[in-house]
Amino acid sequence: MLTPAITVVPALSLLLIICSSGFGAAQFMEIPSGVRFPYPYHVALTKNGAYICGGSFITFTVVLTAARCVIRETPDKLKIMANITALNSRYAEILNISRFLIHPKYNGISNDIALVEVHKSDAGYLVTRINMADDDAEYPENQNATFMGFGGINSKQANPLRVGYATMVVTAAHCTDRQNTNTIKVVVGTVDLSSDDGQRLDIKRIIVHQEYVAPSKNYDIALLQLTEAVEFNENVRSIALPDEHVFYLPNTIGTTCGFGFINEYKQRTTRLRCVRVQLWGPEYCNGDNIPRVTENMICAGLPSGQQGSCPGDSGGPFVIDNKLVGIVSWGFGCGAVHRPTVYTNVPRLRKWIDHYLTT
Repeated sequence: MLTPAITVVPALSLLLIICSSGFGAAQFMEIPSGVRFPYPYHVALTKNGAYICGGSFITFTVVLTAARCVIRETPDKLKIMANITALNSRYAEILNISRFLIHPKYNGISNDIALVEVHKSDAGYLVTRINMADDDAEYPENQNATFMGFGGINSKQANPLRVGYATMVVTAAHCTDRQNTNTIKVVVGTVDLSSDDGQRLDIKRIIVHQEYVAPSKNYDIALLQLTEAVEFNENVRSIALPDEHVFYLPNTIGTTCGFGFINEYKQRTTRLRCVRVQLWGPEYCNGDNIPRVTENMICAGLPSGQQGSCPGDSGGPFVIDNKLVGIVSWGFGCGAVHRPTVYTNVPRLRKWIDHYLTT
């Protein structure tokens, strides 16, 4: 595929978020935005605008949280978000932190508790605190209880309003060739590049895979770290990643999208276009049959041609079961007969992605 002529990484370069693991069956009730929150003592701890943990006000200046949430942090790196039912709320109160008090016997498992003290500059903010149970309190078995948070909805689905890793975009490394953070912008939340809707964001850092080789497109993956967190809404969501060792059967149907050319005559549209194509198995998608193909790549398309990724779609997603399985890398034009589009193999490079999402 050719490097896109437009100097944006559009909405199809989807944001990444790692879904939380579930801890058993539970019934969730979503708190609608704009209504009085029934648990106003609940807060979110954030880092660079990204949600990391929850907490509760137990005094007017102290939040109780888990020790593991702050053990590797410093007070100046975290903020407290209060008065919210959604992490993208415009009414959130952002409070600074003066210090952490971590239980002295916390060992990574037990005594997982810490106190977070609000900075004196924000101590006048009127908060609601929750009363704590007495140290000798006992509660009968099977008594109903309420818990809340901005984590995963279930073991397979992330909370769409959890900010999480909403400062990182994945794309193809070759889309960043001869580019820098001043020449590329990220646009999310639009299906038409000629419109004024969507969010336009600056890039803080471009992270290209250290083994990327431009001529061969091997390890064709890059991460774009944004200067600020994306605001999730009905048009902007994160996408889950498949497990590192997952294998999808040949002929599995997936969806790919892009703003690239719409035919071999290099006609272009400003509107996002998507197509469903089938995954090709390794018995065909290999270096002996298709020169340059490596184990870091997968192939997909329609054997009859007619539909598929085109030049200009580079960096876009190939999605199976709502997970980012591939990134548009290179191919043989627009839907060539008996020729696939070649995608970066995301499961194969999952460990590399995780490294940068957790640092």
